[in-house]
Amino acid sequence: MEAVRIRAIGYPHRKSHEQFFSAYKAILPEKDRRIYNDLNSFSGEAACVAILENLSSALDLNDIKVGKTKVFYRSSQLSALEKARNQAIVAIITHIQANVRRFIAKKHYRVLKAYNQRCLEALEQRNLTELRKLLKTFQEKSIELFIIKDAKILVQYLEAQQRIAEQLQAAIRSRNIDKLEGALSQAAKLKLKVMF
Repeated sequence: MEAVRIRAIGYPHRKSHEQFFSAYKAILPEKDRRIYNDLNSFSGEAACVAILENLSSALDLNDIKVGKTKVFYRSSQLSALEKARNQAIVAIITHIQANVRRFIAKKHYRVLKAYNQRCLEALEQRNLTELRKLLKTFQEKSIELFIIKDAKILVQYLEAQQRIAEQLQAAIRSRNIDKLEGALSQAAKLKLKVMF
């Protein structure tokens, strides 16, 4: 019991420089972390002092002492150190997540840009087969581009145009005047004009 009381009066928490640095290095800015993380030139005391200086506003430095081989601190400072470490880890994780999201977004953007370019080329060439294939791909992959509306309109127009051309050819081959007039009236309704 007496040992517990004496320990409570003193510095009940103690870690070697390496343990302290390993536990709380996330608190340091990345540049400093790299400097002190180099095992060939690791100076435990300097690394621990750097961590404590970085937290000087959140800690009572009178309750923390850096010795030649260990760091001693009171219980009141343990919670402040843990809180600072947790905040630093959350910031690091957020930074990593942001970079991963940026990478994924860039990759997705490149894919959309390529699809957009293919769609533009198919629209310019009035390539019905390629437009159908692209529209099917867009629907399967849930891709939304502004150009899709134009592609759908052109596909409908080209399909109608193709259907009327087939009807005209069939009417000419059969020499049926009624079929020819029907195909011509559909063509007039379609208002055969150049789109785009």
